[in-house]
Amino acid sequence: MAKTFSALKKRLRELDGYSIKAGILENATYPDSGMSVAKVARMQEYGTSKIPPRPFLRNTMDEKGRDWIRQLAKGVALHLRDDLALEHVTTLVGGQMASDIKATIKAGVQPPISEVTKMMRYMTKTENKPRSGATYRDAVRKVKAGEHPGPVDDTPLYDTHMLYNAIDYE
Repeated sequence: MAKTFSALKKRLRELDGYSIKAGILENATYPDSGMSVAKVARMQEYGTSKIPPRPFLRNTMDEKGRDWIRQLAKGVALHLRDDLALEHVTTLVGGQMASDIKATIKAGVQPPISEVTKMMRYMTKTENKPRSGATYRDAVRKVKAGEHPGPVDDTPLYDTHMLYNAIDYE
């Protein structure tokens, strides 16, 4: 009995300070501007004076948070019984968290992108224009003149896939 209790105490100590995080964890930057992907994610999540909030992290947490907690509790219980390594719990729960965040983005976060953003996407894809202030001003001018972009993916937060691909867990 003492041996079993000692092993359980060891597994409990492993849980001290244990956490799983999911979101934009890497030091990724956009190659055309050098801007931090985490900074862009924060601007999209909470909005700015020019960008409406698109809360992909908060919406996912609101929708899936209870599932993550249940999954974590099951994993910790298995770990305490010595049926699952803590690293596997992290992989299972963290992987699910990252996958759920990506699914939220793929499903389309509200509000939809503006006509100017659609025009910018179109211009960067078809005219090889850089993502810059000059391209933005050109897109604004074209939209004001009544021009419409050609076919373009209008899923918010998914244009370059940089933000989407930077989502991970630890």
